[in-house]
Amino acid sequence: MSTQKVVYYMRHFEALHNIPPHNFSIHDPELSSLGQNQATNAIQNIQTISSIDLVVCSPLIRTLQTYLLVFNNQRNIPLIIHPDLQEVCNEPCDIGSPLNDLKTKFPTLLNEFDVFEDTFGGNEWLEKNDLESIYSPKQIQQRTKRFLQWLMNRSEKHIFIISHNLMLQELLPKEKNRKINLKNGEIKTIEY
Repeated sequence: MSTQKVVYYMRHFEALHNIPPHNFSIHDPELSSLGQNQATNAIQNIQTISSIDLVVCSPLIRTLQTYLLVFNNQRNIPLIIHPDLQEVCNEPCDIGSPLNDLKTKFPTLLNEFDVFEDTFGGNEWLEKNDLESIYSPKQIQQRTKRFLQWLMNRSEKHIFIISHNLMLQELLPKEKNRKINLKNGEIKTIEY
């Protein structure tokens, strides 16, 4: 079987809630100073990738900051901000910020946020406590299936994903019946 698609899955750099003792009550945290410095190694690794046709990123602050640190100088690679890539849990650290706040914080991504709003709606993706919402932790299998179907239907062959640990555990195939646990800034390549 020939490879139809190569997907590079990356966990965001270290954020404030990742620093021990792990304060999960920080709402939509930013990257830590270590997280901002982790970009150097990631950029070196990404430069070895021969082709990236598309970047798809979670709409949380730490993943958007990771994207900008890694890809800001390569704005010729299209970006899609996708709500299905947000973290699984409904702790404050895993609930995103309203779209208007993100537009203010990331003015260089206004076009991408407009596409996000047109495609996925305004703030429905923030409704993680509604058990019927696709974004509820209870609906993670459906959300994972929906995202992977969307991903496989894309025409691009080399796609770079920036997401979160628990979401990546759902997206990545298990190894030896165990979920893969990526470190901050780590990249895992999967061929489909």
